[in-house]
Amino acid sequence: MNTNDYQFYIAVASIVIAFLAFLISIWNGWETRRHNRLSVFPHLWFEFTSGWADEFVGICLVNNGVGPAIIKSIKYYIDDVEINPSHSLSDVLENAINKLDFNHEWVIWSTKAAGTTIPSGTKSWLIAAQSELTPIEYRNSFMTQLLRLKILVAYESIYKESRKSSISVRSLLGTKQETFVK
Repeated sequence: MNTNDYQFYIAVASIVIAFLAFLISIWNGWETRRHNRLSVFPHLWFEFTSGWADEFVGICLVNNGVGPAIIKSIKYYIDDVEINPSHSLSDVLENAINKLDFNHEWVIWSTKAAGTTIPSGTKSWLIAAQSELTPIEYRNSFMTQLLRLKILVAYESIYKESRKSSISVRSLLGTKQETFVK
């Protein structure tokens, strides 16, 4: 072998090493991007508070993820029938409260419209009754009527990755919660 052969092999080895370094840098960038997306992904979870020692009794939405959750939609179902979605969200909740036969003066509800953000580590009440202000007979009725309610929340991360989370109070009392990946 002469020196030209060695130079040729060195040149080919350099090209192969450069190409492998290029592929590794692309893979590293891909994994970094994936990690960054996961590091700000929200995780919405429903919390059902039924103990009257708490300030409120009802259903709240908790963001246990590390990023903000952007609400795309909230649907309410009573006895597996969707409350009329053509109305505004406050009208839908008003309709739900009427169908569930709740006394308006004891019930607090929140209207989370599309585009509303729930920051990481916070909870937002969807429907609740104030514990200390609610008479005992109404508390029992409130809890019984909540068993008929199902809520479906569609949300996304700041990177527009969508998820859905739903709660049926009846299934939650059986410690079952559904989470869907879109």
